Amino acid sequence: MGTWDKGLKLEEVLELLRERLKAAQDFEYSYLAVLLTQAMNGCRIGEALTAIVAFANSGQREQRIKVEKRKDGAERLVIIPAEITRERLEVQGLKIANVKMYAKRKLGINTHSIRYAWITSQAIKNVNPAIIASITGHKNLNMLIHYIQKKQGEEYLRQLLQKEVS
Repeated sequence: MGTWDKGLKLEEVLELLRERLKAAQDFEYSYLAVLLTQAMNGCRIGEALTAIVAFANSGQREQRIKVEKRKDGAERLVIIPAEITRERLEVQGLKIANVKMYAKRKLGINTHSIRYAWITSQAIKNVNPAIIASITGHKNLNMLIHYIQKKQGEEYLRQLLQKEVS
């Protein structure tokens, strides 16, 4: 797929984010909260940031967020992970660009790769692509199916070749 798809394993990303979140302070805590929210919901980084800001203001863990990239006004549910506490969030001046830069420089990951790690993990669990699309806000199911099939095809090829070598 694109250069954003780094083949991240969702479980490893979640472990890294949770570990860093424990010791984080100030804006770093907020950056990690946004990234953890993204990783656990399969949403875009801007959607996760919007949900975190809304949570900081309202205290409600379930947020209905407008789906980015959609012009039809569609909304999606974003649930704030239990590890995130309102009191530690710094949302004044919190910007997408800063979260992306933090992820790249401090964690070595691209935020869109986090979204696709979530999608891949659901596909591995054989979750129906239509359900994945409804959660992630994909309007075009064909694009999502293409991604899933490509990833599954690549994995199948690896398994075939490993059997040949063994």
